[in-house]
Amino acid sequence: MVGASHAELPLIRAGQELGHWVGTVGNDAQALGAKASDSHFAVDFSDDEAVLRVFEEEKFEAVVAGCNDFAAFTVARLSQARGLVNSDSYEVTRKIHHKDSFRELSMELGLNSPTHFSISTVEEANGISQRLQFPLIVKPTDLTGGKGVSVVHDAAELSTAVSMALSRSRIKRVVVESYIDGSLRSALFVVLSGVPHLVVSADEFMYLNPFLVSSAVTNTGQASEVRQGLVNQIESVVTGLDLADGLMHVQYIWSGKDFTILEICRRPPGDLYLLLAEFSSGYKVSEALVRLAFGESVQPPTNLESIKSVFRLCLMPPRSGELREWRVHPKLLRQIEFQLDLLPQRVRIIDHLTQKLGIVLGFGNSRDDLHLLVKDHSSHMNLVFEDLK
Repeated sequence: MVGASHAELPLIRAGQELGHWVGTVGNDAQALGAKASDSHFAVDFSDDEAVLRVFEEEKFEAVVAGCNDFAAFTVARLSQARGLVNSDSYEVTRKIHHKDSFRELSMELGLNSPTHFSISTVEEANGISQRLQFPLIVKPTDLTGGKGVSVVHDAAELSTAVSMALSRSRIKRVVVESYIDGSLRSALFVVLSGVPHLVVSADEFMYLNPFLVSSAVTNTGQASEVRQGLVNQIESVVTGLDLADGLMHVQYIWSGKDFTILEICRRPPGDLYLLLAEFSSGYKVSEALVRLAFGESVQPPTNLESIKSVFRLCLMPPRSGELREWRVHPKLLRQIEFQLDLLPQRVRIIDHLTQKLGIVLGFGNSRDDLHLLVKDHSSHMNLVFEDLK
């Protein structure tokens, strides 16, 4: 398993339940995934040569990407080097996971996607500022999770936003693209023999950080945009790139009339999205990914009309400071089917815009009820802060 955080737990457990010895790679030997695995190797999962050495020296048989784009690149290189099954080439992985390359691919395939520019210096940004229509989104080409992303409202803000994004990018490239109004949504597909099969779609929400998804609620049945062409465009990506069997996760904006594809990835999404999909659809996504890594046959999901409304909520503090105690509110406890605590009850919050206290998942009577639940973040927890003197 290339990755060893809490996000990889469903995949680690699926491998173990299938009878495999599961090893993880990652810098943090105390991470939840590292502790849950059968063996952990303290190497950077973005270092493909180090991961390849572990793979060969320890005689592993298969490799699965964790919930990070850099893990997807490592798996692509390792699989290509050793001829492993069901993995895209490194070049295909780059086209999908680097934002500038994906925007170019979107234009080639005629996908609904934002107008964009790819730049590598602040000077380039200033040079094109007169050709841009504000507001804009500025983001690093090679990062996810909202890192280094800004909304820019006028030319005066552009230089600062581009400089910040470049400082976060490993490859020092930035995408500047049009800002699209609407609701953020996601869809999870499993690609089998060149055909993408929808597992689940979901509405996604942010709390205090406008670029970090904190909660999601699954749609029952097929969302309207799925019926209105999203699947057709995903099929064109699968066919155009001759994608291997595996997972595909799509994030897009729904305006109420049309969709705009923001990102596609071939590695699992984070923060236990796989459990959200499994709770809602009943389809064992994690098990399917492990089986595909061994070249085993996998059945597509069925009975999408029986999908249940499920919520996934990342519990996030309202501010930074010394948190003396936190716990889930009793009203929320009644709806929780699964809870994973990520931070201890007493902890110092350094950055409340990114740190998560825990993740909970549960069922609801309706999608609308769950929308209200996940939006009312102040009612999810009881928190006691003590300010530093």
